[in-house]
Amino acid sequence: MNILSNQLIDLQKQEKPSGGYEWWYFDAISSCKTWSVVLIFYEGNPFSPHYHGALQNPRSEDVPGPLPQEYPAVTLSLYKKGQPIYYSFQELEPQACTIDTSMQTHQVHLTFGPHTLLLVRDRKEYRVEIQLDDKLPNGDSLQGHLRYSSALKEPVRSHIGSSQDSLGAHSWILCMESAQVHAELQLGGSKAINLSFEGQGYHDHNVGMEPMHKSFSDWHWGRAHFEDGSFLLYYVMSQLEGAITGGAWISNALEGSVQFTQDVLITPFLNRSFFGLKNLKSLHITAENESILEVQRQTLSDNGPFYQRFHTKVTWGGDSAIGIGEYIVPSRIVHKSTWPLIRLRLRKAGHPPSWVQKSRFFYDLTWRSTFW
Repeated sequence: MNILSNQLIDLQKQEKPSGGYEWWYFDAISSCKTWSVVLIFYEGNPFSPHYHGALQNPRSEDVPGPLPQEYPAVTLSLYKKGQPIYYSFQELEPQACTIDTSMQTHQVHLTFGPHTLLLVRDRKEYRVEIQLDDKLPNGDSLQGHLRYSSALKEPVRSHIGSSQDSLGAHSWILCMESAQVHAELQLGGSKAINLSFEGQGYHDHNVGMEPMHKSFSDWHWGRAHFEDGSFLLYYVMSQLEGAITGGAWISNALEGSVQFTQDVLITPFLNRSFFGLKNLKSLHITAENESILEVQRQTLSDNGPFYQRFHTKVTWGGDSAIGIGEYIVPSRIVHKSTWPLIRLRLRKAGHPPSWVQKSRFFYDLTWRSTFW
């Protein structure tokens, strides 16, 4: 894996191979710590049964495999005190997704169905304007606008693991480590509410050159913003051969640095999740300077057959902050036994929604972690 802090390459990766993927990730936590959002826009949905089904279909060597641009998708999540109140996961028609880059104006314009993103870099800041317009089959909806703004920073690179090309099999590009976020959101339907909040946010950009399960066994990661303005990103990854790698990326307004671990300790709860995943209780990373990062799970916010998201308490050097963490086991995505569960959430444009997605009660159960 390559980890880079570089706003200059927040651009579409051209000519991704069959099985590759790319996503733009955004999250934010309100200043009052009540509201949080996670938005992900995919070109090549790595969690799609349709994509993996096409990859697994037998074909001759002269028949090209499915390409990432054939499987664009969007996930939108809104949380109140760590609990989900809106969730949408939709796979779009390929023609509904466009990505236009202007090197002269330093702008990237992305369209994912009814949603748009404008990424702009000028002399003073890097900013992103996101417009959302989402409606679920059960009648609930989410519209609104989010603005991310961040100071310009010099690129910093940490190379971890082996590369297959200049970016590596998987590249994790930190584009906005500490962004100021302004959100105006309208939630419609059974939980209708208008939200307006300021907060801190984070934006990264991931590019994979092969299916995720061929790159690693599992992946813990998370981020937190501290009161002094420092940003912390951590990861712990199990490699296919069994080795565990991990580290923490610490940055502030003046500098960025990477500290690699000497030791990683993951403490799970005794029980597993409904889907058999190890429930994270805490995670400790000891850095080269002997300082210790502690991550404690506070709220399980999303729980699925291959993936979990949680709100966390992150402690480093005596300071604590609320953060967002995630855990993924990619080998489960390619197992056909999980596909019916994924399809309970995932709706595909041009296909009728399932009866579960039409029902507020049953659809809510598919993403409410307390049910599982």
